[in-house]
Amino acid sequence: MGVINNGLVYALYDYEPNPLVEDELEFKDGDKLIILRRGDDNESQWWWAKHENTGKEGYIPRNYLGVSDYERITFRKFYCLLDLSTSATGFNAIDKLLMPSFNFL
Repeated sequence: MGVINNGLVYALYDYEPNPLVEDELEFKDGDKLIILRRGDDNESQWWWAKHENTGKEGYIPRNYLGVSDYERITFRKFYCLLDLSTSATGFNAIDKLLMPSFNFL
């Protein structure tokens, strides 16, 4: 990630920087970020990036990122389904989608 699309990635979540750390970058779900430097031997979970809209730079957590807007939208749809209430049968919406359908006579 961060190599294809000229380093362009999409935020999958909102991220609020730690107020005690000066060089973290704030972003919101759907924001476009350009990866300028990926992790090194000492730090692989945080990448240096530039926010496409604000132009600000800082460290971002790489596990908050997706490589395409399609991935972001698909991710959102999946987690919206997880939030659906459980039915009377005890199966939630995801169970229903994943279970094979059988027609017994």
